Amino acid sequence: MSLLRACKHLSPLARLAVFPPAVARLSAVRDFSSRKGGIISETSVFVQSGHKIAELPVVVKKVKDVWELYRRMGIDTKVKQALPKKLSEEEKEIISGFNRCYNSSSIFRLLEPIPSSEVTPQVASQAYKKIVELENTFEARNPNNVGKGRADQPHSFFRSAFICSFLDIICNSKDPGAILEGLTSVMRDQNSDDQDIYKARLLEALLVCVTDRVVPLQDICKAVHILSVFYPDHKECCLVADKLWFGIIDQSKS
Repeated sequence: MSLLRACKHLSPLARLAVFPPAVARLSAVRDFSSRKGGIISETSVFVQSGHKIAELPVVVKKVKDVWELYRRMGIDTKVKQALPKKLSEEEKEIISGFNRCYNSSSIFRLLEPIPSSEVTPQVASQAYKKIVELENTFEARNPNNVGKGRADQPHSFFRSAFICSFLDIICNSKDPGAILEGLTSVMRDQNSDDQDIYKARLLEALLVCVTDRVVPLQDICKAVHILSVFYPDHKECCLVADKLWFGIIDQSKS
């Protein structure tokens, strides 16, 4: 995903900030995270280019330790990007096993003996992706036979517990690839009663990674593309995608 293609999904005001970056000043901070105890807040900046002044959203990470903030601002200025992690042979074997599964129940049985602490972010994201694919394929072929009654069926507690476990692993990983895969999967997941909560969790995880400067520019562009169709309301998609403009500027400078 190129920078130019990604910027097509941003609003004109956000594109004004990216091409070219201009002088900005902060306005009052507003709470962004709807989850109690969230670690992301939202503020805004006024960007001036010539006679045009625009207000753009900026995502900031809440700080508990002010000395850590000072350390980050005054000493640690290097960009630390998360390098793509190569899959281990065990991960490849597990993910390959997903391709032999014919329904979500078989994926649950495959992963059930494995302790959650040993399930990696890549395995969790691929498992979620495969579950959504299998469920959507089944429902497309059997519109009058949407499964109910089994513990692993859509909207069941058993399924929700597995999905929540996957999201915990993905969101705590700071692995941009796994988070992007999770965003794509949750967008297509039509069988979770808590889909909006799942979306909010993954979006917050992405924004934390961007503010921590661990997401490469290429992945930020992919994220903008995903968020451009993330919600049914196109306006809401634009508002969310615009929050990544600061990450584009930050990474393009390096």
